[in-house]
Amino acid sequence: MLPIDVRWHWHTRKNAMPYADKNSPRAKFSKQKDRANQRGILFEMSFEEWLKIWIDSGHFHERGCAKGRYVMSRFGDRGPYAAWNVEIVSHEKNSREPHIGRVISAEERAKISAGLMGHPVSEKTRQAVSKAQRGKAGEFLGKKHTDETRRKMTESQLRRWATRRADLVQR
Repeated sequence: MLPIDVRWHWHTRKNAMPYADKNSPRAKFSKQKDRANQRGILFEMSFEEWLKIWIDSGHFHERGCAKGRYVMSRFGDRGPYAAWNVEIVSHEKNSREPHIGRVISAEERAKISAGLMGHPVSEKTRQAVSKAQRGKAGEFLGKKHTDETRRKMTESQLRRWATRRADLVQR
């Protein structure tokens, strides 16, 4: 017996096909399968396999595309949604993965910059951001770096700037 009620709730649609209540696990499965299909991604899991993966993860009740929620992610965002090719990860991790090691071209950087320039920020928004940031001390406040750490930080910054200068010369 599954720990979640997976009974179908029958209704009719324009094509007279039955569908599950939108909050039932079967409806959530169907929705994920449909979205994968819309994105051109194969979905090679049965409902039972899909549900077992979610229940085994212990995060079924925390599903969703929002901070603190969990999603079913394909390894490396490649291949089909299949039991051998998915894992349950936090939404934050899944959103971060495609950007790790990504190099933004100068052309793309210029487009992003142009899109952000002149973006009006209301005084109300400025005050809200200011208020949210007030009183937040960094975790390192009151502490000091060791001499070795300071030396490593200096060397790292020198390497970074040397690389940056070299990139600017090549452009």
